[in-house]
Order: sequence, then C-alpha cells, then structure tokens
Amino acid sequence: YKINTAYGQTTIKRGYVSIGRTGKATPMIEVYPCAVNETEVTDVSLSNFKKANEIGLHENDRIQIVSAGDVIPQFDKVISRDKSQPGLHFDMRCPHCGMRLTSISSTEYGCTNKSCPRLISGEITNFLTKMGAKRISDATIEDVCEKLRIRDVIGILKLTGGDLSHLDGWGSTSAKLF
Repeated sequence: YKINTAYGQTTIKRGYVSIGRTGKATPMIEVYPCAVNETEVTDVSLSNFKKANEIGLHENDRIQIVSAGDVIPQFDKVISRDKSQPGLHFDMRCPHCGMRLTSISSTEYGCTNKSCPRLISGEITNFLTKMGAKRISDATIEDVCEKLRIRDVIGILKLTGGDLSHLDGWGSTSAKLF
C-alpha cells in the first residue's frame, strides 16, 4: 500500500501536553489552521519531550508539517524563526487531573494518577475496543464517565439504556446502541 504523504506550512500559536489513553504525555503544538491531506490541521505532535527541547520552538515560528495517511500530523522543520517571541512552554502537569507528570524514560513522561479521569476513560475505551465494541470514541467515554461518575470498567458494564437516555445528546436509540 502506498501512503499519501503531504506537507503544509503554518504558524505556531502555543505548546501544550496531550495525555493518551494509557497516560503517556505527548508534547503538542497548536497551530493556525492549515490544509494537509485534505484535512484542516490545528494540532501537531512533537513526538517526545527530548525532540521538543532540541528543536527549541517559539510562538509565531513558521513551520512545515508532514502528514502520512491517517497519522497525526508531525513537525517537520522550521521555515522561519521568531526569536523575539517566548520559547514554547509545556506544562508538566496533567491537563485532566493537575498532577505532576512522572518521568517514564529519558524521553517520555506520563500521568500515573490512578484517579485521573483520562486514565480511567482510557482504560475503559481500551477494554471496550478489545472486546469488539465499534464506534466508541474517547470523547464519548469521557463524557459518560464524567456525567455518571464512572470510575472503572465494571461501572461502565453495569450501565443500562435508561442510565444513558437522560443525558444530553443521548436519545433512547443511542442509549440502546451503547
């Protein structure tokens, strides 16, 4: 299979940290919208913190990004640097629970707070996906966990259509599908 690789140019707004389903933290940059691979890109991965620190990006730097197929767009290179602007700051606290991120390896950090809403919803989403659930998004699970105060896989398995049908955005049809 040939993967369609495309490039685009945009300008950096700010840096932030994204937390994945398992708690792994990824340094990201928010950019001004840019069309790449027929998609409007507004967020770009920097892969890991070592790479992010080595690049030394600044707000308003003009950058090139690359996207291959359905892969999250990644930083490729700096086109022009704006050293008059502050360097990017990555808050080393989990944006979901506020706990300080823990060093996992020389290049990786993560949230290790077992009560973190992102880790709880991530564990549930991973479980449901492995069990063959289709069309279950992280956002849906996060929403259900937050609104119904679900704290583990058992809690999600005990839900009924009636538990969900009264939530905003959930009708009786959606609740039955869940």
